[in-house]
Amino acid sequence: MLKALSAILGCFSNPRHKFFLHPAKFSADQIGISRSSRPHMASVLTSVLVSAVMATMCLPLNAQVRFGTVLGSVADSSGAAMSGASVKITNLGTNETRSTQSSGSGTYTFPNLNAGSYRLEVEMSGFKRFTQDRVEVQVDVATRVDAILQVGSMTETVEVTMEAPPLQTDSASLGTTISQEEVQSIPLSGRNGNAVGNQNGGSRTNSIGFGNYAIGGGFGNQSQFYIDGVPSNAPANNLTSYIPSQDVVQEFRAVTNNVSAEYGNYAGGVINVTTKSGTNKFHGTAYEYLRNKVLNANDYFSNHDGPGGTALPRPPLIQNQFGGTIGGPIVKDKTFFFFGFERQVQKNAVSPAPFTVPTAAELAGDFSAPGLPAIYDQSQPRETLIKLCAFHSRSS
Repeated sequence: MLKALSAILGCFSNPRHKFFLHPAKFSADQIGISRSSRPHMASVLTSVLVSAVMATMCLPLNAQVRFGTVLGSVADSSGAAMSGASVKITNLGTNETRSTQSSGSGTYTFPNLNAGSYRLEVEMSGFKRFTQDRVEVQVDVATRVDAILQVGSMTETVEVTMEAPPLQTDSASLGTTISQEEVQSIPLSGRNGNAVGNQNGGSRTNSIGFGNYAIGGGFGNQSQFYIDGVPSNAPANNLTSYIPSQDVVQEFRAVTNNVSAEYGNYAGGVINVTTKSGTNKFHGTAYEYLRNKVLNANDYFSNHDGPGGTALPRPPLIQNQFGGTIGGPIVKDKTFFFFGFERQVQKNAVSPAPFTVPTAAELAGDFSAPGLPAIYDQSQPRETLIKLCAFHSRSS
């Protein structure tokens, strides 16, 4: 960092860097800065510049909760660890590539990977190339891929297709990851993307906070929400402040137990929602969801609250929920975009219900009509209680 600051400050004194040292249109004497105060002014300007650069470079490091990890080991067919093997991982959607070498013990690690599908390649002189496609990286999950290299030419390739191991041995956290396909295929009322958390064991939607959950026995407002690694809880009551649409969710993960130390501000569980990003191919969706009284059934009470127990008409309802998404490359293999829009327009009315209005006799103070309870003198509680009991016994 000190070398970087020295290089930046050196630009100001180097006349070749004209974009920093612009030709002056006036002198310090012309604007009233005395010669004795110039060293002090230079010191102040240097301090301001150093503070600005350090503030820019030393940004707060939040927990990297939006990434996953791929790790594993490299060995030969006898099981001996192989150090110095070239390991490369490629994002199949964006062609982002990272490379490393196996350590002295034959292990490798690719941290901070965006969720998605990857291809892993391992090479070493005197051995066949190892390739495994469709390595699925999930948020806050360490995916293990162990490579076994076979003796042969590097021009030969051994392709491996395998399922993820049934046990997660690289992390003690317990949780459930719901994939993009599951998120989009689950029918959700109102297209509330957070409602897929009910698919996680030990979780249920909290009726008080829309989209919040009671996890592991905690209250509904005791969970922590992250959207692409950014905390999404409202400060007042800890409810989630953003509810994503189903079509913009890449992955949904609920961590219920043994949560790692990078998380905080929770007593129930941790919800990680990852949104989609663009790839090297253009993709888009458009949708419209319609609800109205023609498609909806009448409720139980409206079927019996009409005159003489007949059905009341279904209340008016017109609900349109529409939107779309589009994503793709801006610069191939380098810059991508993704845009999603959704709107809901709803027009409805409450179900009609019968109400009783006073009759002309009741307006005149006459409550002696059959079926009406008698009016008693409340200043005589004992006699009133006896008469009330007698009235209820006759009614039953």
